[in-house]
Amino acid sequence: MRLEITTEDGSTSAVDVAGDIVVIGRDPACDVVLPDDAVSSRHAELRVAGGEVTLRDLGSRNGTHVSGAPITRPTRVGVGDRFRVGRTTVAVIRASGAGSTDQVFHTMVESRPRASGPRLRVESSDDTSAVGREVPIAVGGVIVGRGQGDVRLPGDTHVSTRHARVWLSGGSVWVEDIGSTNGTYVGGASVHGPRPLADGESLTVGHTLLRVVGAASADVHGSPTVAVPVAGTPAGLPGTAARSRWRSPWVAVAAVLVVLATGAGVAYAALHGESSAPTSAEHSSGGSSTPASGRRHHQRRSASISDLVRRLERSTVLIETQHVDGRSFIGSGTIIRKDGIILTNAHVGDPTAEGLGIQYDEAWTEAANRKIVVATIVTPDQPAQERYRAKLLASDGYLDVAVLQVTSTLDGTPVDPATLDLPAATMGDSNDLASGDHLNVLGYPGEGGGFDRIINYSNGRVSGFRPDSTLHTLRAWVKTDAPIAHGNSGGLAADDRGELIGMPTRVDTDTGGPGPVQGRIRAIDTVKPVIEAAESGTPYVSPYFVHTTGRERWKFRSFAAHEPTTSCSYRSTGNYPSGTPGVIPVYRASGMAPGEAFRVELFYQPTGGARPQPVGAVDGTWKRAWGPTSDCLLAPVRVQASELDDGTTVGDGAYSVQLEVGPNYTPFGDPEAVTIGGG
Repeated sequence: MRLEITTEDGSTSAVDVAGDIVVIGRDPACDVVLPDDAVSSRHAELRVAGGEVTLRDLGSRNGTHVSGAPITRPTRVGVGDRFRVGRTTVAVIRASGAGSTDQVFHTMVESRPRASGPRLRVESSDDTSAVGREVPIAVGGVIVGRGQGDVRLPGDTHVSTRHARVWLSGGSVWVEDIGSTNGTYVGGASVHGPRPLADGESLTVGHTLLRVVGAASADVHGSPTVAVPVAGTPAGLPGTAARSRWRSPWVAVAAVLVVLATGAGVAYAALHGESSAPTSAEHSSGGSSTPASGRRHHQRRSASISDLVRRLERSTVLIETQHVDGRSFIGSGTIIRKDGIILTNAHVGDPTAEGLGIQYDEAWTEAANRKIVVATIVTPDQPAQERYRAKLLASDGYLDVAVLQVTSTLDGTPVDPATLDLPAATMGDSNDLASGDHLNVLGYPGEGGGFDRIINYSNGRVSGFRPDSTLHTLRAWVKTDAPIAHGNSGGLAADDRGELIGMPTRVDTDTGGPGPVQGRIRAIDTVKPVIEAAESGTPYVSPYFVHTTGRERWKFRSFAAHEPTTSCSYRSTGNYPSGTPGVIPVYRASGMAPGEAFRVELFYQPTGGARPQPVGAVDGTWKRAWGPTSDCLLAPVRVQASELDDGTTVGDGAYSVQLEVGPNYTPFGDPEAVTIGGG
C-alpha cells in the first residue's frame, strides 16, 4: 500500500507499507509513524481485505476524520480518498492486498521540498482532508471540483462537480468559474469570466478557501493569452447548510469598494441606495468634478456613516474557538454589556448545543469547545488583538444563539467583570424593522480578512422576514441582501441608529427564483430570553424542542415489505422489488421522551467502491403509535434524488439507512443495508 502524507505546513511525502493491517500513530512500533503531537500513540488502522481498504479509529484522543467528520465505525476508503489524523492528512495512493511484495517501512515521515513555481493551496475547507494540499498551476490549467479535477473536494457539498479553473498564462495566474452552482469568489466579488490572481491572493469555491502561492504578481491590466469563454453562471453567495457555519470562510461581497474610487458622493449612494446622477458639469468633464456644495453635502453624510461603522466596529469581536478534537475555527460576536457579556451564534460559542440538528436539518456531530478566545479592536484600522478568554453562560441550539462571558486575560489571569469597560452595542428592537430599511453588517469572514483578524463591513436592505411556527412569530429571521459569509456568524447587524437588531447567521440558496441568495439574520427579539437568563444567572432550558433523556435505546428489527396500519405486524424483507420508491426500516425504541426528535437518512451505494451518498431522509417526533406499550417505530423513507452530483443515476442497487436521534440528530448504531431490485 502506498500512502501520501501531508503535514500541517503542507509538506508531503510518500510511504510504502506492506501487509493487510497498517497501524498509524506516534509510537515507533507503528507501521506509519507521524511526528504530530495531535496524533495518538496508536491512532488509526487501515485493513486490506478483498481488494477493499477499511479505515478504523483505534480510540484516539482527537479522532480520525473523513470528509470533515470523525468516524465512529470502520469506514471504507478508496484510492485517492483522504483522511485526517491529528493535524496530518493521509491519502491512499495505491492499495495492495495480502501477499504484496511491497517493502515495509517503519519510518518517520520525511518532508519533501515543495514544488517550485505557482501553486494552488487549500487553506481551509469543509473537506478537511484536503487542507494543506498544494497543486502546481500549469498552462493547461487546474480544475477544482467535488467529483472531478486536479483539486478534488468530495467533502465540501457546496462545491460543484466541476467548479472553477485556474491556469497560467503569460506569467500570470488566472481563474474563471466554469458554470458552478454557487459561484467562485475573489476579493469578495463573484468571478464572471477570466480574472487575474496575484501571488498570495485567495479564491473561494463553496466552503473552501484556496490561495495562490509561489507566483509572480499577476498583470492585472493584461488579459489571458489562452482563449476562454467569457460566459459564466452568475450566482449569489455559497449556500449555507447545516454545517456551513463558520468552519471555513465564505466571502462577503463588498461592492462599495468598487465605487469608492469615484468619489465620496457615489460612495454614499452605494451605501444607502440613493440616486447620485452626475450634474451637467460632471457630464461635460467626464465626471472629474463635482459642484462644491454637493461634494460637501455628500462628504458630510459619508462621514456620518463612517463614524457609525467605526463605533460598531469596536463592539464587534472576533471569536476563535478550539474544539476538544483539536480543530480550530473563527466566528464573530457582539459585546452587549460593558462587563464582558458577548452575544454570538451557538454554532460558534457552543457547537454541541441541543437543537442545532433540528435547526439545520442534519446530523450534528460537532465537538465541544475546549477554549474560547476573544479578539477586539484596540486601534482603528488595525487587526483585532487577542485579549481575553471567555466561557459559556447560556445557549439555545434551535435559535442558534449563545451568550458568553469574558473570564480572564489571554494568559489566564482572572478578570473581574465589574472592572471592565468594553464598548457595548445598544440593544435594538427587530420588531421595529420594515422591508427596505438599511442594515449594517460587521464581522470577521475568513475571505474578508478574518484569518488576519481584519474586520469586514457590508450593508444592504431588509428584504423581508421569515416566520417560524415553533417560535410563534412571523419575524424569526430578517431576510437581507447584505452579504453574509462564513466568519460573519454571530456578528453584528445594526440599523442606521446603530442599534443591534440581530445576528448574521446563515444564507438561503433556495430563494425560489434565479436571483441572488438571501442572507438570514436571527432577529434580536427572539433571543432576548436567552440573554436575560444569562445576565441573571438563571439556568436556561430551550422550550422549542424535547430534550434528550439520556436513556434512549434503539434496536434495528428489520425492513418491512409493506407499511402496517393497525399494529406493528409486517413481513420482513432485505430486498425490495425493482423500482420500489423507498424502504421501510423498523426499530424498537425505549427511553424516548414523547415528542423527542428522530431522523432516518437513506444512502445509495454507487458501484466501484465510492462512498455512500445521501439520497433521502425522513424526520419526525417519537410517539407510541399503537398503544401505551408500543415500542415500534416504522420510518418509511423515499428515494428523493434521481441522480448524484457526478451524474450517476440513482436506481436499483445497494442502499443503507442511518438512524439519528434527539435534537441534534445524533447517529445511533450502524447503518443497516438493504437492496432494491437485487433479484
